[in-house]
Amino acid sequence: MFFIRRFLQVCALSTVVWCTAACNNDAPAEAGQASSAAAADADSKPTYVVVTQPYHPPFSIRNSDGSMGGLDVELLQAVAKVEDFNVQVLPHDLSGMLDTLQNGQADIATSIQITPENQNTFLFSQPYLESGYGALVPADSKIKTIAELQGKTIAVTAGGTVEKQLRSSSLTDKITPTKTLYLALKEVQQGNAAAVYSTEVALKPYLQQNPDYVFVADEKAGQIQFGFALEKRGGPLQGKINKGLSTLRTNGTYQKIINQWLNNAPPPSQTAPAASQIPQ
Repeated sequence: MFFIRRFLQVCALSTVVWCTAACNNDAPAEAGQASSAAAADADSKPTYVVVTQPYHPPFSIRNSDGSMGGLDVELLQAVAKVEDFNVQVLPHDLSGMLDTLQNGQADIATSIQITPENQNTFLFSQPYLESGYGALVPADSKIKTIAELQGKTIAVTAGGTVEKQLRSSSLTDKITPTKTLYLALKEVQQGNAAAVYSTEVALKPYLQQNPDYVFVADEKAGQIQFGFALEKRGGPLQGKINKGLSTLRTNGTYQKIINQWLNNAPPPSQTAPAASQIPQ
């Protein structure tokens, strides 16, 4: 990732130099000196590429201006501020996200479940959230427990730990993978699936916006912790993130962000997800 970070830093510096040169005939020398100082300060901070799902409330959402927001994004931006580094947040489908991290096209992946399998390949920050598993089913269905989904068609977001958990549960072999939870819920609404399966924290915003559905817990699946995943060579960055998270817990910022997004998450997007944007 050194090349990516250096490329971003050089681009930022080049832009400032071009602007300074273009305005040199009209601007006073002091302005040029100030621009140079600003460029030097920006160049001194490392920039890390972050990949996050385009629409995965409360973890990540697309803001009206096209930028990324959500619990994970705001938490990581707050960490970056106290630890004095920059982040470039890019949307990425869940499917293939960890491959992008592993092959060096990104430094950090957000809302990744901390499992022994994932820990064999990636470093993780300290956990910042924990959740159980479960499913959303229509309130007027006869399904009242997770066991009553035995053998039925269940929709799930493709390519992540949740899909692996569902497949390992032996609950059903009729699984419909989708790109997003929103599309998984559409499968249920259209009668193509009996339920949508995920973590409780990810399903909560959809439950809030769809009162005709109820949540049934998968208590046998236990709890799962979420963290920021990093490539194996990211030990120094792991230390920065953990130190920043500890600072945010101490000064109250962590709890403020958690409360905001878990209690006031915006409605899930009603549009198709945007294409992934990863550095080439």
